Parts: sequence; structure tokens; C-alpha cells
Amino acid sequence: MKSTCFVKALHQASLFCDTSCILTSFFSEGETSPQQHIDDQKAWRITKKQLSLIDIDLAANPIDLEGDVPGVVLIMKSVVDGLLEPANLFCESSLVQQDKKNDVFRLITVHKNQALTLHLVSICLRFVSSIYANLSKVESSPYLKEIDYLLKNQEALGASRSIREIRMALEKSETPWIPLDKKQHLKEWIQLGFGKQQKIIDDTITFDSSHLGVMTTLSKINSRNFLAELGFPVPRQSEVLNLAQAIKRADVMGFPVVLKADIGAYGIFVHSDLRNPEDLKRAFRLLAKNLKDRQAQKVFIEEHISGNIYRLEVVEKSYFDAFHMIPAHITGDGSHSIKELVDIENKSPNRVAKNDNYGLYLKLTLNEEDLLNLKKEGLGPSDIPKQGQRVLLSSNSNWSRGGTFERCSSNVHPDNILLVERIAKCLDIGILGIDVASSDISKSYLECPLKVIEVNHTPTMVSYINAETGESNDIGNRLINRLTKGIEYGDVPVIMTKESAKSQETFDLIEMALDNFDFSPGRTGPSGISINGKTWSTFHEVQQENPSLQLLRNPEIGSALVERPIQNFAEYGVGAGGCDLAIIHDLKETNISVSLFPKGVSSLSIDQMLANSARLKTIIVLNSYEEWSTFKKLDIETPLVILPKEGEQWIREEGSSISTLFWNVKADHQIEVLSSLDHNQGTHTLNTPKMFSPISILTVIASLWLLKVENQSIMTWINSLKESP
Repeated sequence: MKSTCFVKALHQASLFCDTSCILTSFFSEGETSPQQHIDDQKAWRITKKQLSLIDIDLAANPIDLEGDVPGVVLIMKSVVDGLLEPANLFCESSLVQQDKKNDVFRLITVHKNQALTLHLVSICLRFVSSIYANLSKVESSPYLKEIDYLLKNQEALGASRSIREIRMALEKSETPWIPLDKKQHLKEWIQLGFGKQQKIIDDTITFDSSHLGVMTTLSKINSRNFLAELGFPVPRQSEVLNLAQAIKRADVMGFPVVLKADIGAYGIFVHSDLRNPEDLKRAFRLLAKNLKDRQAQKVFIEEHISGNIYRLEVVEKSYFDAFHMIPAHITGDGSHSIKELVDIENKSPNRVAKNDNYGLYLKLTLNEEDLLNLKKEGLGPSDIPKQGQRVLLSSNSNWSRGGTFERCSSNVHPDNILLVERIAKCLDIGILGIDVASSDISKSYLECPLKVIEVNHTPTMVSYINAETGESNDIGNRLINRLTKGIEYGDVPVIMTKESAKSQETFDLIEMALDNFDFSPGRTGPSGISINGKTWSTFHEVQQENPSLQLLRNPEIGSALVERPIQNFAEYGVGAGGCDLAIIHDLKETNISVSLFPKGVSSLSIDQMLANSARLKTIIVLNSYEEWSTFKKLDIETPLVILPKEGEQWIREEGSSISTLFWNVKADHQIEVLSSLDHNQGTHTLNTPKMFSPISILTVIASLWLLKVENQSIMTWINSLKESP
């Protein structure tokens, strides 16, 4: 038996899944031979042995290689399942779906991170294929190293804590959005809203943030100087070239000081509260060690500001949140040593490993820098603190160093809020985390000294839960609402249909109507992409696997018309953004053959997929009793059906209760319309232009009604249409 296979990403609903997924298809040819079973058993043994070398144990997941499913499919599924959790993907369980008609087996992986999941599944496929290709050899698969690298670097390869938070909120919200993580370098990108309403974010950087502003914040020295020149309160700072110069400048500035490298985030390369030359020497040595493998970086000392550290967040130039940032510490109980207290604290479910993006706080450490901090206080790991004694493990309050935080948004003085909003406006950055030092954030910086110590253009923003008070702060939804200002699906309506001669005429008229009613239509179809009736891209520039994405990312459109061949829907699914209105016509059951279905798939399955994806309504256009009979094979919830006058009899015979538009030709260029829609019941008489059929006109009327365009305005516009020359 021969098997060919490939992996592809499907966006939104498809014939395989009602959400985005990674699809691995296996096409089998011929019968399974006894030798094939022997090869499968050997491949399975090799697979388990090789993955055990990187601490992946598949032995607990036995598979039946004697059944009807090809061994390569079962082994592939086992490998993918075994790697999803270690890769920190937490996808839904993969499943094998057998299509007996086509001798095809499907492995479907529903994902939360397209780029990383697609990368993982593709490597797994190459890994398993290489094992089958080299059953007689003993060396490890060359792809084992790729798997090991992915698992060890999944934190960097996967989405950040902030983007996970935002995505989880979006999946439960009514906010339209599109993940743009098709490629690894776009793994953090999300588009909120469609067309004109869009707001693109990369982690917590908004697409419309000033490039110069972001570049300024990348340098601690440049950002401090920028703020100082504008009169903002910042600490004194001095660049140094060596340790001797650092000690000399510190003596002039006055201890304690802070030593920093002009690089990094999350508190990396920052050594605070250095109280004397000896502290500075130790910190300088440690900083030089950590910078060893990096290109030459500027180093500077800064005056140490006593007081508390606060993170004030600004979104869209307006104050958003504030947190008191508390350095990593333990509290003595009079009986346990510092090391034992660290171990006890690390058992808390709130403390997680560094590569776990789902925890509230990171586990505490006692590394070289922590030990230096203890030494400053005359303490060591084996010392036993007194009952209630607070012992700082770090002078740095960042989360990445084991720090915790307490929300204090309501305590910030209005003057301090105004201060950080002004900084955001000066830098012209959409989302900022501004760290300030103050003894009391509830007092104005004009009366209680406050210094801006750092400006972060990509602040980590995650939901906050106070374990003691139960207070929760849903950052994801609050951030989305601030960025999108409450936009919803349907604000930029998406209308989708199968490509045909009828669809072309209907979409021509819908495009004219949407343009007339200021919807700024964009359209993708057989001739390419057009915006407001003017060509934007030719057919050759259209990405056939996901044309909706190109349209909905265009910032000029206020509505989207998506017209695609039925074969394209079968191959790639609905595509990014789904649809609000699905228009289904030419209802007849045929066999559609594409690469995913070499022996064909029923056209009705594509019609059903389109109907299921419509958020607002499905419009069914019927011309004959045969089409009515075909329509009854579909399971569509509350469709709007357009029928000729005789269709009233078909419905009475069935006893159906569906929304309908009946039409009847009264005279030349005049039709009578009977509507059962609640808000547009009754009979309407329309003068119709000769260039458009009654069916097209009624489809447009129904679409505009569903988009809440005022009835009289629609009728006036229809009656005003003139024939083109």
C-alpha cells in the first residue's frame, strides 16, 4: 500500500471542522501487505525510541497497527498528540477521520496558535516520513533535532502571555477579529475589526504607533533623554565605559545607584540598590558576564530612587491601569530557613516555571544575583528569618524576576495620570507601560517626588486576580473594548456566495447598492479584487487559499463581497472572517472533485458549510420545484427563501414556516413582491430595470433589509435605477 500526505491550514469553517484547524491528509492506494504490517511495527519501535532521547514518552499511548487505519496515520497521530502539550500548545485532541469513499484519512488538529501548530505538525510529518524511509538504518532522524529545538524554544516560538490573554478574550467576545499568524514572524499579529474599523496589534504594539516613538523606547538612554528634554521628571543618568569610570561617576552621583545595560526588557540587565563600590563591582562583573555573547552594549549608572515602583498603563493615549510592583521576597516564620521558605512559596499554584505562559507569577530562585542581594542584608540561604520579617530576594521588582503585583488603579492621583498620558502623546505610542518610582502614588508628582524610570512600548498585560481579596481584572476584554470601541460583527458586513453567472449579476447589483448606501464595498471574484468599483488587484494577485483575508485587511472597505468557485470552497473552506450573509443559489446536487477529494464530494456539503458559517442569515434563491426539493435536503436554521409565486403552494404542502420573499411578474419591468419578514411584511410593487433579473433584485432587497437599511430608501433606489446605455 502506498500513502501520500500533506499538511495545510484551513481558516474558519471547512468541510472538516467548524473552526480553524491544521489538516493532515493521507491518501492510500492498494491493499495493506503483511510486509507493511512488519514495517509499521518497526517504525513504531524506532519512533518511540528516538523520541525517548528527548524525554518524550509515547509508551503510555499504545496503538493498534493491525486494524484498518494505515500504520503511518496512527504513528503520526501518536507523535502529534505526544508533542502538543510539551510544546505548550494545549490544542484540542487530534482525531483521525476516515473517508472510505476516497480512501483518505484525515488528522485534524484544532489550534490556538496557527503558526506554531502548523510548524509542529509539519515537522512531525517529516520526522515520521524519514523513519519509514530509513527503516534499515540505525541513526536518528535529522528531524529529531528540530523537534527538540521547538520544545526547548516554544516560549520564544509561541505567542506571548499578552497575546494569549487577548485571544482567549476574543474567542468569547462578539468582536470581529482575524489571526494573522500564518507565518512564524507574524505569530503575535492579530487584526481587530474588519476593513475600515481594523486595528492591528503585534503583542501589545498597535500598528499605528509611531515608529520613531517605538525606536526611542528601545534605548533606555534615548528614552530618558527624550523625556528629560520635554521636562518630565527622570533620574540622573551617566553612561560609563568601564568599572573604574562607573565607580567614579557613582561617587559623584552618590550611592546607592542602579547599573543598567542599554538593552533588554523584563528587568534583564538591571542591578538596583547598589550601596557601595563593592556592590557596584559585583554587579558590573555579573552584567559583563551576562552581556558576553552579545554585541557591544552601552552601560550606564543611574541614581537609585527610593520608594515604591508602579507600572502605569496607557492605552490609546488614555490611562488604563496601575499596579504596585513588588520585588521577589519571602516572609519569615521563625522556624524555616530562607531556602526552605523559597521552596514552600514555589509550591504555590500561583508560581510557575519561566516557560509557562499561563501562570500568575514565576517561581522564586536563589541564583547568583539573588545571593548578592541577600549578602547586602547580611543574610544567606540557610539563615532563619524572624516571624513576620520580610526578606527581599531581589531589588528588582519585575515579574520576570519573581516579582508580584497589586492593582492600585483607583489610587493614582489625577496629576500622575495626566503625566503618563502626556508621555504617551509625546511618544505617539498606542500602548505603553510607564514605570515610575514614588513613595506615594496617591499624591501628585508636583508635591511628592516621582521619577519616570522606564517606558515600555510592549508591556506585558494579563488578567489580575488578587488571591486575598478575590478582586479580578479582565485585561483581555477591557483592552479589546478600549482598542475597538465596541465594534461588532456586521458593522463591516461580509456577504459570501458561490461563483456563477447568476452570482455575477447579483453581486454587480449588490455592489451598486452598497456603494449607494455608503457601505464602501470591496469585492473579490473572478476578475480579482475591487474597492468601490475600481480594480485593486488582478486575479493573479489574489491568494486563492484565503481571498477573504486580503479583502478584510484592506483599510478602505466598509463591506465585503466574497465570490468564490465552489471548488475553492471545497479545497480551502470558508476563509478568514467567515460571513454575515450567505447567498446560496443554483441548488443542485453534483459531485465536486478537488485535490482534497479526488473522487469527489457532494456540492450540498459546501452549501451546508456556507449556511452554517453565516452569522446573520442565509438567503436561499430558488427558481424551480426541483431546487425546492434539493433545498429540503439541507439543514439550515431560519433561512430567508426567495421563490417565484408558485412557491407558496410548495410551502403549504410541506407545512413549512420559513421567512420568504415571493415574486411575480405583473407587467414589463414591474414585479410584485410578497414578504413574510416581520419588519417588512406585505406586498410591494417595484419598477425594475431590464438589465437585472427579478431574482437579482429581490436578493439585493433581502440583503439590504437584513443589513437594516430603511425600507423606503431601498424601494426608492430600486425604482430609480436606469438601464445602462
